[in-house]
Amino acid sequence: MQHTRSKMGNQKLGLLLMIFIMYFQIFAASSPIEKDLPS
Repeated sequence: MQHTRSKMGNQKLGLLLMIFIMYFQIFAASSPIEKDLPS
């Protein structure tokens, strides 16, 4: 029982991480911040 609960928790964390990365990529792609940074 404990193992299954922790496994579901890990899946939720993975899903949240994927969504966070997706939003971050969209934000980075649509914002001109990178152009203002010195190379």
